[in-house]
This record gives sequence, C-alpha cells and structure tokens, in this order.
Amino acid sequence: DMTATQNGSSITIGWTDNSSDETGFKIYKRTSSESAYTSLVTLDSNVTTYNDSAVTEGTEYYYAVSSVNQNGESRKTNPVSIVLDGTPPTVTSVSPAANSTVSIDYDKKLVVTFSEEIKYTSPGGIYGVQAKFTWGSNEISYSEVTEDFGSYGTGSIFTFTLAGGAGCLKAGTTVSIVVDASYIQDINGNDMANDFTYTYNVGNTAINSESWSACGQSE
Repeated sequence: DMTATQNGSSITIGWTDNSSDETGFKIYKRTSSESAYTSLVTLDSNVTTYNDSAVTEGTEYYYAVSSVNQNGESRKTNPVSIVLDGTPPTVTSVSPAANSTVSIDYDKKLVVTFSEEIKYTSPGGIYGVQAKFTWGSNEISYSEVTEDFGSYGTGSIFTFTLAGGAGCLKAGTTVSIVVDASYIQDINGNDMANDFTYTYNVGNTAINSESWSACGQSE
C-alpha cells in the first residue's frame, strides 16, 4: 500500500506496516533512467513514512521498501513512482483573443487554456475565472454583470458561456476577464503565481443582420 506525494521540493513516501517483528524498514530509490535501486536509509521499526529532499524537478523517481530483522530482509514492495513538479501553472491562450473584437451575436463562449492540468480550489467550487460584461435583449434592459466560473474538476482547457443563450452582448462595450491565481493550482498542488487579466471588445457588427432587431440595438 505504498503512496507518494510531493510539494515541489521533496517527495514523501508512505507504506503500511504489515509486520510485527521488524527491527526496521529499508528504503530503496531509482530514477526512470536507472535499472537498479540504491539503498537510501534503514529506518526504525513502526515508521511508515520517509521524506526525500535529494530530488530534481521533472525527474521520475521509483521507491520500494523492505522490512528487516535479525533473520534478514524481506522482498521489496512493488514500487511507487512520482515525477517531481515545482512549476506553477500559467494561462497559455484565451478565446476570444486579448484586444480582439466580436460581434453582438457572438455565441458568448470563453475558452481559457492552461499550461497543464489544473484544479480550482475555491470554496463551493465556483470561482477562478471572473468575467464582467454588458448584456441584455429586447425584453430586458442592458446592464453590466459580473459572473464567476469554476469547478472542482480538473483539466487544461476550460470553456465557459457568458450569460444566457437568449441574451446579446451590447455593441461598443468591453468584456473584462480575470483568471484569479488565488483559486487555481496544478494537480500537484503548485499555486498559480499571478493573476491573468485581459479584455476584448464588442463591436458594431452582427453575424446575422436580424440580430440587431432581436437584440434591441441599432446598427
């Protein structure tokens, strides 16, 4: 039952003590490029964790454990492997692009692509990306709204839809996006270092000419 976790600078392995007469546990380690294990240390009996700080980012490590007593050494456990990761996630691309211009009947889809698989850590699971935009329709007045998006799920590409399907973006306004680093980590627990902010514009064009009337705006 071996486990391996990491914090960007060290790796901690754990195991279950299934023996009752060991005098200690012996820790073995190798990298993915090595064929043979190296003996690291022999720990006292009943110890079930070991922290290894002699590690390099981006390297895959394999660990195995055996128990020892006065009669000798048990066979090694099945190995556990882990890649040390200390690099925080970043935003690599967005759609619509920064400073671009979309039509009033744009489908309101926002796509944020990260450098690696990430997870949202906000309480309740709804926060991480914030959008400010002006929308409305013939039936309701146009107003500026702020919406937060997020999920407990993981992935490197996240897609959000701004407002409801019946609403339209208001011509001549700006959409502001904030990717909040406070609520984003990679799957190894590295926090996003800095907020990512950008804007794009809603122009005076429409994909469908009838959208001007449907959206209650003048061309």
